[in-house]
Amino acid sequence: MFGSRLPFEVLSFIARAEKLGSRAFDPEILKRLRRVARSSWEGAYVAISAPVAEDTWEIRTQLDSADSSANGQLTFDRPVRVVAAYMSIVVTDPASGLLVPTLDDLELLLTVDNQRQFTQGTQTTSTGSSRGFVTATAMQGAYPGPGRMFGRALMSPSPILNLTVRPKRGAGIYKPIDFRMSLMCDYVRDNGSADGNE
Repeated sequence: MFGSRLPFEVLSFIARAEKLGSRAFDPEILKRLRRVARSSWEGAYVAISAPVAEDTWEIRTQLDSADSSANGQLTFDRPVRVVAAYMSIVVTDPASGLLVPTLDDLELLLTVDNQRQFTQGTQTTSTGSSRGFVTATAMQGAYPGPGRMFGRALMSPSPILNLTVRPKRGAGIYKPIDFRMSLMCDYVRDNGSADGNE
């Protein structure tokens, strides 16, 4: 929805104003136009080196060498807008003789409230079905920098973000790791705008 509705609303208002003159300024239309403008991510690419978000939340999970996957969960206390994401890997047992995984070696599945998926994969891999899984690097975005830009509003009263991470080549290949996904967020106000971005 973000980025596609604002031009439509503006052009509709202009057409109405050209046709009706001063009668076009219906308070309900102005209210809707203001709401859409505040929630729009038009031009958000300009903030790619410094995303504007007042809070940072983090999902943490540990993936052992013998694990085929690991899960993490984060519950927000009210609706939020996720502005950007950054992921990190820390090896927890450097002495093991296995490979050190990179974000390219891992794939993840991200869902909200056990319903809406942020990720979608369609191929079958050596570890089984990849439906819903994507390479972790794809969520990271450019580096150096803030990581992946989202612009996604999670509007349920208390959104629950679920993360599943797994090695692409299966268990027994990589050293055990601590996996973290940091999310730069703003709380969403009742009018749809984000706190700090009024």
